[in-house]
Order: sequence, then C-alpha cells, then structure tokens
Amino acid sequence: MKHLKKIDSNGNYTKFPGVTIAASVQLPVMQENPWLEIYNALKKSTIISKYYALLPYQSYHMTTCNLYTEEDTPEWSEFITSNLEFFKALHESLKQNEFNPEVTIKMISTAGVLQLQLSLPQNQESIVQSIAKTFKLEDRMPYDFHITLAYEYRMMDNQTLYQSIKDELNEIIQPYLNKRIILNAPTLYYFENMTQFTPWDAKTNPFEVKKTNNASFLSLFTKPKTKKPVDELNSNECIIS
Repeated sequence: MKHLKKIDSNGNYTKFPGVTIAASVQLPVMQENPWLEIYNALKKSTIISKYYALLPYQSYHMTTCNLYTEEDTPEWSEFITSNLEFFKALHESLKQNEFNPEVTIKMISTAGVLQLQLSLPQNQESIVQSIAKTFKLEDRMPYDFHITLAYEYRMMDNQTLYQSIKDELNEIIQPYLNKRIILNAPTLYYFENMTQFTPWDAKTNPFEVKKTNNASFLSLFTKPKTKKPVDELNSNECIIS
C-alpha cells in the first residue's frame, strides 16, 4: 500500500484518491450563504491561517460512510474496476433511500482538523445504518458525523494556541448553533484530493483516465451531465433555520 498524506507541510492539499458517501452542504444563490460566511471568517483569522489550510467552502460535506482510498487499498485502480457492480448497487440504493439530512452543530474540534461535530435525527441515522448494514460497511461509518473546515499543517507547541483557536472558532460558529441545517442527500462521490468531490454513478472507473483539464475545479461538486443534479436549494427554502 502507498503512504499518502492529505496535506503537505506547507499547507498544500496533495493527491489522495478515494471514494466515499457524503452529504454536501447546500449553496444558495438568491440568499445569504452561511458556508461562505463561515469560510470568509476563517480566512480573516491570522492565527487559524497560520496553522490550518482551509478547505474551499464548496467542498464542505458530512461523510456518512468512509469507503476506500488509494492510501489503504492495494492495486487501487484494479480494485475499483473489479468492484464496479458493488458500487453501482450502492449508488442505486442511495437513490432509492434518498433523504436530506437535517443536522445541528453540537460542538467543534480543533485537534488535527477544524471540524463541526453534528447531531443527526435518529430516524435519519437509521437510514444511514441500514444502507451500511446491507452492504456490510458498518465498520466504515464515522464515529461522529461532522463537517471538516480545515486541516492542520503546522503543529502547535502548546495547548494555549489550541484554546485560542477553539475560542475564535466558537465565536464564528455561534450564530449557527442549535439551528437546523439541511444538507443535500447522501451521494456516492469520488475524489482526487480533499478539495474536490465529484458525484459518481459507478458506470466507469474515474481513476483509469487522467484528467486533461481543470474544468471540474470550477465546481467542486460538479454533476455528471447525464445525471440529475443534487437537489438545489429552493429560493424560498432556508438551509439554516
């Protein structure tokens, strides 16, 4: 197995291919975008930028099942090709059991990552668990549901710094605590690194052909042309209420 890292010592996100099931954040067009507001507040913080590399807000998501990465899978491309039928069935099951997670932020984490720890209603968590059980993926469910905002790339030498960052993050997140946050439906994605997640129907192996352009980077959750896009936010619907 290869030894890959998600981020280098300079704060650059590096190649870290994988596949996952995730619920992306909703990005409103006709009203205020809370995720952009959170991102901009993090970006303005000199102490956070000094130790963490921010993820683009378009890539924010809640993982419902950590599937596979090249880092922990021998013969990566061959593994994906030989399991396409499995991934197709998983993709179809997600479509048949589609729902929009309604989460609340319960706490934050600063050790190694900046994360929002989330609470998911029991009936919705049961759907996630049922799909995982059907496909024998229970051990790949995250211990806590969360949204990652940034990865730490420079170690801090004392707990005082961590506490300062935690206090600042708490202040940024305060307006959104204890409010219902609606996410897009859990979807099968593939990714080349932590900044770009692309919906995947598992009809072909996306890791066989090297991309020849960077067009996909313009929309970090780009939808395949032949597929219906992930539900867009209705102009009259609030994603945080």
